[in-house]
Amino acid sequence: MSDNMPHSIEAERAVIGSILVTPELINDAYVKPKQFYDERLEMIMGYMYLLHDNFPEAIDYTLIANHAGKDLDKIGGIVYLSELASDAPHIVHFKQYQEIICETARIRDAMSFMRDQARVGQSANSSASYIEESIQALESLQDDAEKDSSPVSMFSILKCHDEVIEKR
Repeated sequence: MSDNMPHSIEAERAVIGSILVTPELINDAYVKPKQFYDERLEMIMGYMYLLHDNFPEAIDYTLIANHAGKDLDKIGGIVYLSELASDAPHIVHFKQYQEIICETARIRDAMSFMRDQARVGQSANSSASYIEESIQALESLQDDAEKDSSPVSMFSILKCHDEVIEKR
């Protein structure tokens, strides 16, 4: 984690805090754990999704702490988890907080891509092939960003598969 990369710890904490205050918001969550900049919050969001998969709408900091087990210190401990619940300034802005996280993650991905392409360019033998490969890779990155920009909640995905899930 480098502080010069775009991020919004406030938005990340607000998403986590909103879900802790109003657990049913997990059904409207579309941000991916890997899109979080703060590693602790990334892990916590992952635990929230796991809890939701096993115990829908049963999400609180005690359950997350229990699920984290020996990794509890890596996510900041029980006190940190309890503090996150107070970081939900306005749960009505839950979608906007998620969009901030997604957008800064896309910018970080683009910056990493450009840095990697610059390294590749240092050993390129042909400017034409280097440019062509860079354009193709950039188009792929853009396609991925466009896929990530259309939010789909976990609940809506699973809702389409009710019968299959019930059979299992």
